[in-house]
Amino acid sequence: MGGERKYIGRSDTMVQIAVYVFLINSLCKYFLPNSLTKVLPIFAVLLAGIRTPSPFVLPVRKIDKPILAFLCIWFFGCLYSPAMTKGLGYVFSFAIALLFGIYVSRKNVDEKKIMRFLALACTAMAVFILIQPIAPDLVSKINRMFSYGSSEYTAMNAWTRNGWYTGLFPDRAPAAFFCSILIGVGLYYLYCNYRTVGNKFQRFFGIIFVFIGAYGVLLTVKRGLLVGAGIAAFVTFVVYKKANKAPIWRICLAAIVVIFVIWIVFSNMEVSQVMIARFVDNDNPLTYRDVIYGNIFEKFWSSPLIGTGTASAFSLLGIGGHNIYLTVLMENGVLGFVAFISALGYAFFSTVQLVLRFGSCKYQQGIPFLLFSLYIQSFFLVYGMSGNPLYDNYILYFYLFAIFIVKNSEYQFEKMHSERGVQK
Repeated sequence: MGGERKYIGRSDTMVQIAVYVFLINSLCKYFLPNSLTKVLPIFAVLLAGIRTPSPFVLPVRKIDKPILAFLCIWFFGCLYSPAMTKGLGYVFSFAIALLFGIYVSRKNVDEKKIMRFLALACTAMAVFILIQPIAPDLVSKINRMFSYGSSEYTAMNAWTRNGWYTGLFPDRAPAAFFCSILIGVGLYYLYCNYRTVGNKFQRFFGIIFVFIGAYGVLLTVKRGLLVGAGIAAFVTFVVYKKANKAPIWRICLAAIVVIFVIWIVFSNMEVSQVMIARFVDNDNPLTYRDVIYGNIFEKFWSSPLIGTGTASAFSLLGIGGHNIYLTVLMENGVLGFVAFISALGYAFFSTVQLVLRFGSCKYQQGIPFLLFSLYIQSFFLVYGMSGNPLYDNYILYFYLFAIFIVKNSEYQFEKMHSERGVQK
């Protein structure tokens, strides 16, 4: 299986630029002025829309419909929310990202260039996390170039003293997230070169990316993101082996070997001991979350059908829900919760089915990009149990980018078969 994906037609330069702009908005959220991060997604949509013959006729696919249904309920929840302005902001950001994905889904993009871009950007971010234990003063000086507040600098210095590192980021969560994305990029290159003789450099860099990303997540000491990345990697591995008709016993054996090797490599590292200590000592992984969850259910029962309103957790609880499923249940009621779960579930299983379909049709070159999408989706689903990725645009945009990959892959597959039928 080669790493190059075969497309019908050349990539669209304007659309390719739009994709870069969209990703830069997420990657550089903490390094750019807030006003610019609000403009960039709109600019990406405009660039993509220019290349659309009928921009007001949206090529909505099946995978979009459950997401649009949830978006409508999310918008309706703003109308009675005590945090209406904040809620409308979330809805608008979601709608813009979704619109971008719809526009671009039927365009030719260069998958290889996109993955190289992500590899370069995420590696650069991860490197500063890796060097921070060695040269904390250097990283601190570089951080002074960004307009972080004094409280953020104080928190960053405190974490560094505790052996928890953030690199160039003011918080450990985004630092761990982009290291997690780098793991996904590394897996992409490994899946591209599985059972092939050539592309040894790509295979080598795939291993390096996975190692750097995993080590970076460990250095942040973010348990939820580490678990999310680990489960996401495992899911993609199992689905890939299944697509290649591997027997269940071989999948299990290979998974055990991989886990054992990872354990051998990382278990004796000092940073691993710090992470393990956070899992096993008195520092409860659900610290304060049990109180938050209790308050969520209390608010939920006050309006179980339609909820307390989109983004109301921030005003009613004074803090994010630290669980997107319970938060949506409280804010948008049973109706919103069912719509949300339906959207996430339909996208996930559609991706798995498409990977297996590609495997049965011997369309191996289309699988790695889809597995990268599946990795991001799985990460989002798992991390959502302890974090707020639905309300963090830099994570939400990556999730919607993953949905774009599914739609674009399906479209390219259909287009390829259509062209072959015409040729015959």
